[in-house]
Amino acid sequence: MIDWKYADQEFEGKYFNSVWYESKPKTGIWLLYSKSSTDGLGFIKWYAPWRQYCFFPIEDTIWSKGCLEEVNQYITQLMEAHKNGYPQKKVRKEGDQEA
Repeated sequence: MIDWKYADQEFEGKYFNSVWYESKPKTGIWLLYSKSSTDGLGFIKWYAPWRQYCFFPIEDTIWSKGCLEEVNQYITQLMEAHKNGYPQKKVRKEGDQEA
């Protein structure tokens, strides 16, 4: 079995970092967490009705203009990668045999 990994698209910004959270067949989900407290802030994941990555904030989080601009920058990066057939990166799981 091959698992899709998206670790190459992790983001390190001024206000938050991201980490790959979950893979889907053609997309991924990233968790955003605060640099100042390491609290979870929200997720970026594919929203099929709009055919794009969107931000899903965790309830009761507060966002400044600068934070939101960084989220927008990250989504733009992910969308560009998606258009180019990336971020899908095949990684063999332990015990997989060569194809």
